[in-house]
Amino acid sequence: MLAVEPMSTGDAIVLGVVLIVAAIVLFEVGRRSIAGTLKRNWVVGIRVPATMESDASWEAAHRAAGRLLQIGAIGPLVAGVVAFLRPSGTVALVVIFGGIAWLLVFVLWSGIRARKVLDGVQDG
Repeated sequence: MLAVEPMSTGDAIVLGVVLIVAAIVLFEVGRRSIAGTLKRNWVVGIRVPATMESDASWEAAHRAAGRLLQIGAIGPLVAGVVAFLRPSGTVALVVIFGGIAWLLVFVLWSGIRARKVLDGVQDG
């Protein structure tokens, strides 16, 4: 069995804060995407050539992906809270890496959904 030492208090605080802030940012990007208030920019959002072509492409892609981005924020939020609790090493690894994996799955899924919507916008 994998034996892992518990995180130090300082490491737990830093990791918890980073994960929770990431969750808040991702949730807000999703919220603004759904509302149509996330304007085309070079800092946050789905920044690929197809979405950067026009405001209509940007908005369509982000409206389609917004809810998945919000769901993706749940993983790092849970992992961040767990990090503050400083569970045993193996539990910490499973929950924290699971939260990060959750985030990655939903971010990738949102990109795929956005791409499908853009294919329809560009064809139509």
